[in-house]
This record gives sequence, C-alpha cells and structure tokens, in this order.
Amino acid sequence: YRVAVCTVNHKIRPEEESGGDADFVEEYCRLRKVYCRRIDLKPDELQDVISRRQGGLEDGARFLRYKILENLKEELDAEYIFLGHNKNDQLETLLMRFLQGSGASGKNGISFLRECFYRPLLEVEKKQIFEYLSENNIKYRVDKTNGDISYLRNRIRNVLVPVLNDSFPGWDSGLISGAEKAFDEETALDCYPGMPAWEPVFSGEKASFLRVSGEDFSRLPKAIRIRLLFRGCNLLCDRERVSYPLIESFAVKIRDSAFSSGGNFTAGFAGEWYYLGLLLEKSMEKSYSFVIRPGDALTVNDVLFRAFSSGEIENLNKGIQGKKTHIIGYLGPFSGGVSIQNCKKGGSIVFSNGIERLYKKLLSGEGVPPVLRPYVPCFQAFLESGDCVTGI
Repeated sequence: YRVAVCTVNHKIRPEEESGGDADFVEEYCRLRKVYCRRIDLKPDELQDVISRRQGGLEDGARFLRYKILENLKEELDAEYIFLGHNKNDQLETLLMRFLQGSGASGKNGISFLRECFYRPLLEVEKKQIFEYLSENNIKYRVDKTNGDISYLRNRIRNVLVPVLNDSFPGWDSGLISGAEKAFDEETALDCYPGMPAWEPVFSGEKASFLRVSGEDFSRLPKAIRIRLLFRGCNLLCDRERVSYPLIESFAVKIRDSAFSSGGNFTAGFAGEWYYLGLLLEKSMEKSYSFVIRPGDALTVNDVLFRAFSSGEIENLNKGIQGKKTHIIGYLGPFSGGVSIQNCKKGGSIVFSNGIERLYKKLLSGEGVPPVLRPYVPCFQAFLESGDCVTGI
C-alpha cells in the first residue's frame, strides 16, 4: 500500500503553534519520502462553516477537516482515511456524550470503521503511544490548548478523569463495556421489522424533504421513531450533528400540530404524511424566477425544470438523456415560454379572470403547511388556444 499524509492548519491557535505543527509534519514526511499535503485554511473559511452549521468552533473545525480529507481521498484515489484517535479519546468521548444526555447511538462512542474513516489506534492507550515514541527516539509536538479547560473535552480530560482514576478504579473498563451493550441495542433497533423507509419528496441529487406515512410513523414505538428521525437527518445532511432533545421533540409530535424546527431541521404532519426536512436557508435558494422555453432545461434547488416539444411528451417516462428520471409532473401544451417562480413570502398570483390572491391564502386553502410553501412553484403561460393559464 502507498501512504499519503494530510495536515490541516485551522489557524485557530497562534501561527507559531499551528503553523509550526504543520511545518513539523511536512519535514517529518520529507525526510521519509512520504507524500504530504498541507492545507492552510483561508481567512474566515472556518467561521463561514460555523455560521452555516450553527455550531461551535470544534464542530466546525472537525466538519471542515473531514471534508478536506474526503476530497483528498478522492483526488488520490485512496481507499481509507486513517485517523489517530486512541483509547483515551474514546473514553473522553463516551463521558462527554453521557453527560450531554446522548441516546443509544451516542453511547456507542467512536467507531473503528465508519465509511472510509478507520481508527487503528482506538484500543491503544495514550501512554503506550508516548512510550513507543520515547523508545524509538521519535520527536513529537503537543497541542498547548489541550490544557485549556474552557473546552468541555479538556475539562473531562484534566479535571474529571483524574478524579475517576483516584476514586473509581476500573471505571474505564465499565464504560467500554457499557458502550458495547449500547452498540448491541443500536443494532437491534436498526433491524426493527416495522421500520418504514424515507421517501424523498423532490428529485435531484439530494432531497430537501423526506416523508413517511403518517399512520406508519405514529404506530412506531417512540424509540423507533427517534431512530428513524436520526436516520432521516443523516440522509438529508450527512455528518450534521443533531441533538437528542430536538429529535425527541420531533418524535412525540401529534397530528394537526404545527411544524416544529430546531438546528437546521424541521418536522411535522401534513395530510397523510409525516415530513422531515432541512430549513429553507440550509437547503435551497430563498427565491427564484425564470422563463423556460421548449428545449430549455434548468435545475433549481435540486429540481429539474425542462420544457419539451409536443413530440417529446410521449417519451417523458423513458428518462432524460438515457438517465432514469423521476417525473414529478408535467403541464401543457403551451405556446411560447412558461414563467416559473416560487411562492415568495408576501407574494400574490393573478389568475386569468383578473382575481388576485395571496400565495399564503391560496396554499393554506390547499392544505400546504407554512414550512413547505416556499418550495411550491407557480407558473404562468399561454395555452395553444391563446388563453392565459396561471397555477401552482
């Protein structure tokens, strides 16, 4: 196997520290003739991710770092990404998630293998790593912020763990055993026979909303509903950290109640369906307006709009350009172009009889919940007879 190394300078710490760490890795690899890619984050790059994800500094740095590693993996056609988490990291993570009230999945701890990420040192204690470095005269650097107890993980490492070591011998083995039991429970939940599958609402590379039968959802035990919602959140936005209290609030919703939102997600009943989706600002443009004519194709918010000539209509369900395509619906025939826009807040629509109605009232009358209204496109076009037609 060929090995490549990647070091990311987040520029959170002083440059002589974070830049010095990156210099150290580069030099170590150079002396051993190992390919090394150094990534220095651009100004405000990390802050942009934090703002977009509405999370903290550590979460944003982790998300950005993992994305960089995945991109490099694809570029180098690598098979795995090796990470350096050790047994101490595992114990700290388990304590942290327990204290934060995580569900069964959070109490599993860090996985040895998840997708392309592999952690070969997860059963090795940190002191064993230091002993190996010392015995082999291998130099290393230590992140000075590891002693900063303003971070939760560091408070656990430097304050809580020493107390546990002194007062509760063997606590670490008990914690690992509990994590293994939680994993077994999680596996059982995944195999629940009545677990419905999420159905994407929109076609495209990534749906903005998912739905399941409201009746099926309501019939599930609470623990299974929570598991289903976590699975849906992962489908909508991979690696988005979702709090257990938020998912629990989604799981106990009742019919006829308003959609509830939190973080980057929203959920609720609408008609016969239960919906889970990304909030508008996260998943799509706030508004759009365009004119499309025969032969034109335009993708907006992961939905493909295409105008076909009359002779192409019969081939719609055979796919587009040889690709299997889910057709949401088609209208016409029209003469000339079709004006399409989404139902923006405060907007109105004028019908061919001259009557003007607000989007809000129109969609409310159709039973469309407020959270879904910005996704509904409205159109205006002329029929071949010359009459103007407007609709949603």
